[in-house]
Amino acid sequence: SDLVLEMSKRHPKLTPTERVIIKDLDRTYPEHPYIGSPRGIKALAKVLGAFARHNPTVGYCQGLNFVAGLALIVMATEEAAFWFLAAVCENILPANYHDEHLINAKADSHVIQKLIMKRQGKIAKHLDRYAVPIDSCVLHWFVALFASSLPTHTVVRIWDLLLFRGRILLHEVSYALIVQNRKRILSTKDPGMLFNLMSKLGEKDGAKDLELLRKASALQFPIDGLQVIFEECKEQLQVALQKSQESFKDCKEGSIWKGSNNKPSSELKSRHSEVIDPKAEETLIAQEK
Repeated sequence: SDLVLEMSKRHPKLTPTERVIIKDLDRTYPEHPYIGSPRGIKALAKVLGAFARHNPTVGYCQGLNFVAGLALIVMATEEAAFWFLAAVCENILPANYHDEHLINAKADSHVIQKLIMKRQGKIAKHLDRYAVPIDSCVLHWFVALFASSLPTHTVVRIWDLLLFRGRILLHEVSYALIVQNRKRILSTKDPGMLFNLMSKLGEKDGAKDLELLRKASALQFPIDGLQVIFEECKEQLQVALQKSQESFKDCKEGSIWKGSNNKPSSELKSRHSEVIDPKAEETLIAQEK
C-alpha cells in the first residue's frame, strides 16, 4: 500500500527484520476495516517491531503478523496484543518456536503426520498415493496458530482453550480438523486439488467450529506421549538441517574441488588430466580425420 511504501522511504536505515515486517503489513487482513486501515497498519507495525526487539532470538517470522493482527482486532490495544504475543511465544510454545529454521513448528507438524498415519491409515495412504505431505500442509496452522487458516471466531475460541490447556490443543485441533474433513479428502483424487484442499481445510467451515472444538477436546491426547514423538521428530529435523548446512558449507568453500591445502586434490588432478590430456586429444582428432 501507499502507507507501507511511505514507511519504507521515511526510515531508510531499517534493520532487515523491520524490512520484512513492513513487507507483510498490507498482507495481513487487508480487507479488515481496522487492520487494513492506516491506523491499523501502524499499530501492527508497532506490535511486531516491539516483539522483535523484546525477543531478538526470534525477531520476526511470517505468520506472527496474523497472530498479532488478530490479537489487535480482539484485544483493541497495542499493549494487550503485544503481551498476548509474548505470552504465547514465550510461555506456551517451546522456546524459539518461530526462529529462522522453524524446527519446533516443523516437529509439531510431523507429529500430526505420525498421528494420522497411526490412527487414520486410510487418509494417510490416500494422501501418500497422491504425494501430498501432511506435514507441509499443516505447518502454517502451527506457525500462525490457525489465525491465517480458520474463521476469526473459530480462532478466538481455539486461543481461549490454548491458554487454558496449552500447546497440546494445537495437535488436537489439527487432528480433528483433518478427520472432520475425511470424506472431502478421500473423494479428492487430483494431486493439485488435494494439496490445495489440505492447505485450506476449515477456511469455510466456520459454522462447524463448535463441533470441531468438541471433537478436539474429546481426544485428550496424552501430553507425555506426544512430547516423546515431538522430541524424536525434532532430533531428526535437527540432524537433517545440520547435514544440509554442512553440504552448503562444503559447496560454498569449494571443498568438493579443493584439497585440504586449498589446491585441487590429487584425485581430481588425475581425473582432470584424463579428460584434457593433450596426447589423448590429439589421438581423438587424428581418429576423426
